[in-house]
Amino acid sequence: MAVWQKLFHGILGMAEERGIDTYLMPFNIFVSPEFAKAHNVAMDNLGHHHIGKADTSEIIKIYTRECVAQVLQEYPELDGFGITLGEVVGGMTPAEREDWVHATIYEGMRLSGRKTKLIHRIPFSANLNPGGSTSVETEVITRKILESDGNLDYIESPIMADLKYNWSHGHSTPKLVKVHGGKLFDTYFKPNPTQYKILWTIRNEDFFCLRWGSPDFIKAHIAENSQNFMGGYMIGSETYIPAKDYFTKNKEGVSWQYAFERQWLFYKTWGRLLYNPIHPIVFLKMSSPTALENRVKPCSMPTLWLPIPL
Repeated sequence: MAVWQKLFHGILGMAEERGIDTYLMPFNIFVSPEFAKAHNVAMDNLGHHHIGKADTSEIIKIYTRECVAQVLQEYPELDGFGITLGEVVGGMTPAEREDWVHATIYEGMRLSGRKTKLIHRIPFSANLNPGGSTSVETEVITRKILESDGNLDYIESPIMADLKYNWSHGHSTPKLVKVHGGKLFDTYFKPNPTQYKILWTIRNEDFFCLRWGSPDFIKAHIAENSQNFMGGYMIGSETYIPAKDYFTKNKEGVSWQYAFERQWLFYKTWGRLLYNPIHPIVFLKMSSPTALENRVKPCSMPTLWLPIPL
């Protein structure tokens, strides 16, 4: 245990030194197979499938609540928590899912005795089926909760209300077509929120194993989403961790060690332009490491990308 504690204190500490906020964002409702067997709960999901019936047993509520409180107490470097109302919650209404996270994760945050930031992912489903759907009624319920929760004395306002921009195809078009579940109505934006900001998740499920970089696309995306209710972007892929490079077959002459170094253009364009959307594109041409390892002919930026259709 001490080895793991040292590791996580080190990771969170390095982030803190660099001004990077860190969050834990548990999905619901999961417990380990060992916990399930010991207490005879959640026995129908020992394999951790993400679609399943919710088990809201009291022992799971207590366990979840105490885990949240303890981890926030043990790691003061951790900036906040996130909630997801979309997995293993089958059979629960949107309101019941909110009640669940308030009785567990929110209460754990309160019991930790310190103030924390919060990412509240907008419900993936507007009915009892967790597969994905939207409705005005669900948006009204969720907005009311967000505005109320922003006043809680143990939550640092504003709350970040997170939605998936164009579901899992965030690089398909700068225009908003849909979110997880379907059409997004205007409930979250009109009138302007007071206790939360919108956080767009830009998922990359289409070319996560490829190199990509389009300043023009990113600039258009940011220009489309610069309203005063905007809180930022979350960029990345589901389940794919850009650490070990398992895409490069021939390692001879390769200068990088990690996958994120191989895909430097993706991270650099998003990072630099989110910091400053009018950053001159020339920085990319000037910083190209040996023209992509001298294995491709130098080319202009527009040839390095294509939009991914929905």
